[in-house]
Amino acid sequence: MCQNVQSYGVKNKLFLLAFYSMASEKDTPSVFIREATGLVRTLSFFDALSSNLAIINIASALTFPILLIAYTFPQANIPLSVLLTIPPVLVFNGVYSLFSRAMPRSGGDYVFISRTLAPSLGFAANFSFVMWNMFWIGVYANWTSTIGLSTLFYTLGLELKNSSYTSLGAALATPLAGFVTGSTVIALVTLVSILGIKKIISVQNVFVVVGFIGTIAGLFTVLLSSHTEFVSAINRFASYSAILATGASSGFSPPTHETLRATVLATGLVALTMLFGQFSVYVGGEIKRAKTNIPLAAFLTTIITALFLILGGIAVSRVIGIDFAGASQAAYYSASSQYPFSVAPYFNFFASLLSNNVFLVVLIGLGFTLWTAAGAIFNLITNSRCILAWSFDRVFPEVFGSVSESFRTPVNSLILTALISWVFLILYSFFVSVVSFMAGTTLGYVFTFGSTAIAAIVFPFRKPKLYKRSGADIEVRGVPLIALLGAGLLVYFALLSYALLTNSAFGMNSPLSLLAIAAFWLFGIALFFVFKWHQKRKGINLELAFNEIPPE
Repeated sequence: MCQNVQSYGVKNKLFLLAFYSMASEKDTPSVFIREATGLVRTLSFFDALSSNLAIINIASALTFPILLIAYTFPQANIPLSVLLTIPPVLVFNGVYSLFSRAMPRSGGDYVFISRTLAPSLGFAANFSFVMWNMFWIGVYANWTSTIGLSTLFYTLGLELKNSSYTSLGAALATPLAGFVTGSTVIALVTLVSILGIKKIISVQNVFVVVGFIGTIAGLFTVLLSSHTEFVSAINRFASYSAILATGASSGFSPPTHETLRATVLATGLVALTMLFGQFSVYVGGEIKRAKTNIPLAAFLTTIITALFLILGGIAVSRVIGIDFAGASQAAYYSASSQYPFSVAPYFNFFASLLSNNVFLVVLIGLGFTLWTAAGAIFNLITNSRCILAWSFDRVFPEVFGSVSESFRTPVNSLILTALISWVFLILYSFFVSVVSFMAGTTLGYVFTFGSTAIAAIVFPFRKPKLYKRSGADIEVRGVPLIALLGAGLLVYFALLSYALLTNSAFGMNSPLSLLAIAAFWLFGIALFFVFKWHQKRKGINLELAFNEIPPE
């Protein structure tokens, strides 16, 4: 009897202990909003490669930076500028690849920096990155009309001598058309993105493949032609010599020789394209075999992009001519009434004119339009995953961390990204010039990527346990490879930043550009500490979340 009572008392105490323990766990909020993100690893190597190429957008890269270099640094040797940019970009890929092996999670450098340097710095760096990306969603959405469809219909009208097509092309090149078409693109892309990542990535893949085919068609149309044939193609609809004269009166000085200084400076514009071949890292939590597929996709993207840019540089130098490429850009950007065409003098337009073939005009036009739309698609996906990562760490409203059980997508984050991108579409369509925008985004991204370089340097020493078990623990004579690559990358970004800030040809040292960059960083830091204070009031210590990588 006594033993039974004692046994009952022990069981009762154990029950009460378990009950209070469970109650305590329930009352104490978790450092993360839940135990798993809700995202699923469904993306393949090809999906990762296609996503990187969607962001790179080689169709537009043949104009930005290739034709832009002819206008900004006419004394540059463009193929050599591309070759000089390859080594630092490979180092850049190495840093992001090793980090993706250590922390294969959605959010990319937000996770890398916040877990290695400081949570506030990681949030601010990635917040700035996301804001610039939202600008690019607006830009790409706008370009589907103002550069893609407009050039397609305008050139089609010239070839067919159909004024209805030329009028439609001219109308599609206007700011209003860019805004209306861009708004439609953002809405449709967001809707399909909500329905599932495999659905939207499948659409993106088709767009990239068609874009690839159209870009190859346009590039080789130019490469396989002579300069004389190009002059004749222009003279069919305008005056080649008159455009040269208009460019000169607009301030463009044709180059007399190439210089090493201009060639090196032009690498800053090449970086505008080549530094984005690692974008699949931002959906690291949704890529199968991420530790292998992300690095392979990044390096292959760089090789493909470099090849196209080198060929594009050769095409511009030998066929179009640096003098005409620069003069036509100057005439267009100065809004000269002597500029003879209703669409921009970009590579897809020159290739279409030179083709003298309706089928090629349509293929080149669709290639540019669809590849540009693909860029908007993956930018939207990237941003939504970064916002999801913030929310998952409780440094952003938790509502944006929710994932649809039906579609396995962060619906609220996608909608937020679309809405802000739509605001930026308005700004770009009606208020922001192309050249100043390009320069501003370059430096804005460099500051984020430079923060990742610093994180790479200290990662093995500040997080030794994570480093040792990460698969990124590769050493060269006892020195961590990721730290060596980070140091080299930091030097490159310091030199690039200096060039961008001290050379007015980039347009980067304008007060508006510098104000935008500073505002994004300062607002990001302030926002982080507001949420840190808010979570502290709820009894949540945010520092605990940043002591470990987020769950999958």
